[in-house]
Amino acid sequence: MKKNPSTALTEEVSLKNDPKRTKAKQIFLGIDAHLKSYEVAIKRDNGAIQPAQRFGLEQLLLFGHKQLQYAEEVYAVYEAGPLGYALYRQLKQLGIKVYVSAPECLEEGKRKTNKPDARKLASRLYSYVQGDREMMRVVWIPSP
Repeated sequence: MKKNPSTALTEEVSLKNDPKRTKAKQIFLGIDAHLKSYEVAIKRDNGAIQPAQRFGLEQLLLFGHKQLQYAEEVYAVYEAGPLGYALYRQLKQLGIKVYVSAPECLEEGKRKTNKPDARKLASRLYSYVQGDREMMRVVWIPSP
């Protein structure tokens, strides 16, 4: 029995739009790290960057681990700062490809805001992984 062409198209669109049914090639997490919370923006493949969400450390690690189910590769980036490299090691242990970038003012002339910073980090990470090495200055991670 042949499927109605419009039904087949609807099923194809549903599969593409349901992240639980189709696995992305890459997921990018831009993390604006602070002592008590983390603002995280996510980008799937070449789609739009989603609004940032706020997590505690345990929630962030759980969220990151869950993303591994939805993509072949998961990348994350946060800026180097006084929190050190513990987050780097924790995310890496989960199987996430993590970068720590040199801190820089992401919104010149404006007050620092967390959610836009997380989105900018996700955007820069995407460009960096796609081959634009000028988008981020990656820092060396010392051994524990």
